[in-house]
Amino acid sequence: MDWFRSDVGLRTHWSLPLLQQELGVNIREAAGIVRLFYDFVGTHADSGDLSEIPRHAVAAYIEWPIPDADQLFDALIKAGLVSEAEGICLVTGWQDRNKAIFRHRERQRERREGASTVRARDSQADSTVRARDSRVLDTDRQTDLHTNSKKKKPPTAGAREGEPDKPTKRSSDSSAKVEIEAFVKAWNSIKSFSTCRTITDSRIKTLRTRLKDSFWRENWRAALKRVSGNSFLSGNNDRGWKATVEWFLKPDMVAQIMEGQCDNWGGNNRSSKPPSPPQPSRFDDPKWNARQARIREVWDRQKREAKEKGKPEPKRPSEYDPKWKPKVVDGSVGDDEKVPF
Repeated sequence: MDWFRSDVGLRTHWSLPLLQQELGVNIREAAGIVRLFYDFVGTHADSGDLSEIPRHAVAAYIEWPIPDADQLFDALIKAGLVSEAEGICLVTGWQDRNKAIFRHRERQRERREGASTVRARDSQADSTVRARDSRVLDTDRQTDLHTNSKKKKPPTAGAREGEPDKPTKRSSDSSAKVEIEAFVKAWNSIKSFSTCRTITDSRIKTLRTRLKDSFWRENWRAALKRVSGNSFLSGNNDRGWKATVEWFLKPDMVAQIMEGQCDNWGGNNRSSKPPSPPQPSRFDDPKWNARQARIREVWDRQKREAKEKGKPEPKRPSEYDPKWKPKVVDGSVGDDEKVPF
């Protein structure tokens, strides 16, 4: 597995406050979004080119709401992490940040080409030796022909009686290509799932691996048909998430579907999971609200003092939530409690 560079100083990078402001998240969430974004690029678009990658695929990987995928990309562009012009979408500075891995790949390619040259030279030498040995054997065989006239020639490895011919690599590749095209067509026939708009190298590699499994090859159509009416996989969930090709191609996913492990995910006329109980919001926590009020009070005082002294306005504290609004609460934070700045 290739390793892509992730800076140690990500926490203090200038792009994080911009991303935080555009998405309305705290600094920890912004750092997590950037880290997961780089992880997606390294896995599915290691060249740094996102032009052919659907935006909702990136949002699903980061676990950002699918309907807000455009908002996520706009924020990444405004934060300077992605550049987009004339239909070309690139990760900013990706090639420069990962020069080491690309140099490593180039050296590997050169070594493979050098090894191929050596193998070709050795193969040519072996062919010369085999041709010479073959002439010697033919001479000996003609000399002893009268002693071996009653013996049958042993059949070749590929022509033994009752043994099927081994498929060639070309026929195997052709068969895999037909199966891949059939899979994409069958997948896109389910309109409620995420559409497969392009078959990337990563997807082809995964599909070829799955097609080597006889169980997967014999049951993927039945598994796809079984979950085609599943409302949960069609977006009827709390995140609006829809089934993707990557989800279906996970190891053992077809086996799990055929065993019925996905039947209770809502739909298919089967009992669905009970709705999750509402999660408590931090905005309903009296102590949290009181602490936000205390932080805001100190921050406002610092801004007034800075304005009176003609100094720059202090930055917003990192633990202050800009979505918080003052309201009457029962909890309180003492004046002597330390605030995070």
